[in-house]
Amino acid sequence: MALNPTDRRARKIVIINSIWSSVYMALTIFALHYTKKIYDVGKCTCLPLIALLALGEGIKSNMQHLIIDHLAPRERHARVRKFNFSNKLKGIAVLFTTIVIYYVVAVLFGAPFLSGHEETFMFSLLLTVLTALPSCLHLGADTTISLLIELTSFEGDIITESIRQSICGTLFGAWLGAIVIPLDWDRPWQVWPIPCSLGSMIGYICSNIFIIMRCFSKSEKIFARKSLGKYGL
Repeated sequence: MALNPTDRRARKIVIINSIWSSVYMALTIFALHYTKKIYDVGKCTCLPLIALLALGEGIKSNMQHLIIDHLAPRERHARVRKFNFSNKLKGIAVLFTTIVIYYVVAVLFGAPFLSGHEETFMFSLLLTVLTALPSCLHLGADTTISLLIELTSFEGDIITESIRQSICGTLFGAWLGAIVIPLDWDRPWQVWPIPCSLGSMIGYICSNIFIIMRCFSKSEKIFARKSLGKYGL
C-alpha cells in the first residue's frame, strides 16, 4: 500500500529528526568523553551542555517547519496559530512542571533527599530537555500534557508516535543507568547522577536509531496502531 503525500511528508520529517537527534547526541557524548567533562554531568557547570541540547531540539523543530512550508495555506495557518504567544506560555509552564515532577520521581526512586539537590535538579533538567521540550516544540503544550500522562497508551500520527518512542527510550535508559550506582566497583562514573544522565542520552540515541530503522523498513504501516481489518486491508 503506497503512502499518501501527507504520510510520506510525515515520514520524511521523522527520518530527518531522528538522524539529526542521533548525530548531535552522539557527538555530545563523544565531546564529553574527549574533554573529560563526563564527570561534570549533574553539576551546574554542565548548563552549557543543557543549552546546546535545547538548541539542537530548536534546530530540529525549525527543520520540520522548513519541510512543511509548502503545505496548503490553511494547514500552514493552523501551524502558526498553534505556536501563538498563549501556547508558548503554556509550553513554558509544562516544562517547569516537568522538571519538578522528574525531581520528585528521582527522589522517590532513591536520589539523595537531604543532599545532592544540584545533581538531582540538573538530571531533571536534562530529562526535560530530552523529553518534554521536543514534544512541546513539535506537538504543542496540550498534546505534550496528554502524551506524558498517557505515555504507554497514547496514540497519534507518525510524528507523535516517534516522539513517544523517543521519550520511552530516554526514560528507560535513565532507569537502566541507575543499576550500576549501588554496585561496589567504586568507579568515579558511578556517582549520582552520571550513570542515569548518560543512560538517558544513550537511550535517546538508541530510540532514534530504532525509529530510523522502522522508517526504512518495508512495513506498510510503520508506526500506525490502527486496526486495518481482518486481513490488514
